Amino acid sequence: MRFGAIVLASSLLTLPALGEGPPSLISAAEAHVQAEQLFDSVVGCGYVEGVPTDDGDRWLFGAKMGYGGDLDPNPIAVEKSTGIATWESLDDFQ
Repeated sequence: MRFGAIVLASSLLTLPALGEGPPSLISAAEAHVQAEQLFDSVVGCGYVEGVPTDDGDRWLFGAKMGYGGDLDPNPIAVEKSTGIATWESLDDFQ
């Protein structure tokens, strides 16, 4: 009887915890904060547009550059699962 209890206990350890759902995704508002932090760390003048495009696994934000607010051709992408922001235009500032 003791052996059965050990097998049952060890099999429970391999099951996912009850109540765990899919990983939580960050909201558009949270992603906007990440995009702004990235933008502000490298650009002196301009802003990140507040309404993103939903691109499936990531949020895409337009970046307006300079006093005239010219739209950068590369959007700032924020991964929904991690919150990591990336921007192809970063190379232009380094």
